[in-house]
Amino acid sequence: DSVTSIGDLAFYYCKALTDVTIGTGVTSIGERAFVYCPALTNFNVRSGNSVYTSVDGVLFTKDRSTLVKYPIGKTAESYQVTGGVKHIGICAFEGCTSLVDVTMPNGVTSLGVWAFNGCSSLESVTIPSSVTDIESGAFDGCTALSDVYYSGTFDDWVFIDVDYNNKPLLTAAIHYESLPGNPFVDVAEGRYFYDPVQWAVSQGITAGTSATTFSPADTCTRAQVVTFLWRAAGCPEPE
Repeated sequence: DSVTSIGDLAFYYCKALTDVTIGTGVTSIGERAFVYCPALTNFNVRSGNSVYTSVDGVLFTKDRSTLVKYPIGKTAESYQVTGGVKHIGICAFEGCTSLVDVTMPNGVTSLGVWAFNGCSSLESVTIPSSVTDIESGAFDGCTALSDVYYSGTFDDWVFIDVDYNNKPLLTAAIHYESLPGNPFVDVAEGRYFYDPVQWAVSQGITAGTSATTFSPADTCTRAQVVTFLWRAAGCPEPE
């Protein structure tokens, strides 16, 4: 209980560590303090700690506004973040290779640095429209990520501040909850461009000329074509 801080990388890659008890005096936990502890399945917080709490073995801040750390050794393939969380903390799920699906509730506003880094089995993630910031490397190493379910519109999505090293997120199929099916009155099913248009919109490559028109016969400027190609390539960093 006399310990007040746990430093960066303090228990990095402690292979046999299974349980952690946070004492009453701990007020700060450094970056990657419990990253790549393959046997870690549970966090406990001593009664009287004013900063942290534990819910089902997952570490949160006392007010539950930030998910600090998910135990890397948990074998659950699906996890639903509890209500009230506003921030997914730095390295919160880093290295959790068993996770296949993660759902975040409305109210979450940011995903921290390396939040899901190395979650190599993560196939789908549900992101609420309340998210405004996805920090660097949040989805780096999520090689299986194929589907992102987003509760806002395409216009909402493009205004999210997505930092660098998030290519798996940018190349996944984005499913917009508020735009089901085909919203375009000038893209009739059966036309040769119907499927490509649906694909381009679902991938976030283009949103059409309005909420209800795609204008498939219009010409494109050189700048538009370059932008479409850049988005199709996963929005790579310029070199």
